[in-house]
Amino acid sequence: LVKLKDEGWRSRHLLKRDLAGAIGTIIHVGLACWHETDSVKWAHTAAGYRYNHEVGVAASLGLTDLAWEIEQHHKAALCALDYAIEHPVLPKHWTVVEAEMRLEAYGPCVMDLVVETPTGSTFVDYKTKLKLDARYEAEWAAQYEASWQMHHYSWALQAYSEQAVTSYAVVLIVVL
Repeated sequence: LVKLKDEGWRSRHLLKRDLAGAIGTIIHVGLACWHETDSVKWAHTAAGYRYNHEVGVAASLGLTDLAWEIEQHHKAALCALDYAIEHPVLPKHWTVVEAEMRLEAYGPCVMDLVVETPTGSTFVDYKTKLKLDARYEAEWAAQYEASWQMHHYSWALQAYSEQAVTSYAVVLIVVL
């Protein structure tokens, strides 16, 4: 694989997945900030810091194609962030506990957003896709109804918080 990279080859599939992950992180960090502060300005500032971080990490790893793609999609990420703020899916009375909560003592577990609701703790998992054909939306959503990842996160958050976790939210953001 290294030899192929040296010759100029790259995996388009991996690049798209990494790009969607980076863009998704930029958006959900901005959303977490907006949810905490109710300020679009601060949401953009937080997203900007995360954008700089994502580009820096990609560049430091020698993934110049990925760094370039993140830069090219920065404006689309901010548009998606603005749309998500203008059309909120999470109730404003939910209190943000932490963004990017890592519960490594419970295995590979990084929750995008942990919130306190009137019924207890829960988490939000943002899923970002660069594109999604409308005819596949229902199929996409169905995969998270009984997802091992969501069950694992529920178990970990319940063990950590010592509160029942009776629900979770999966939020799909389609950027392009």
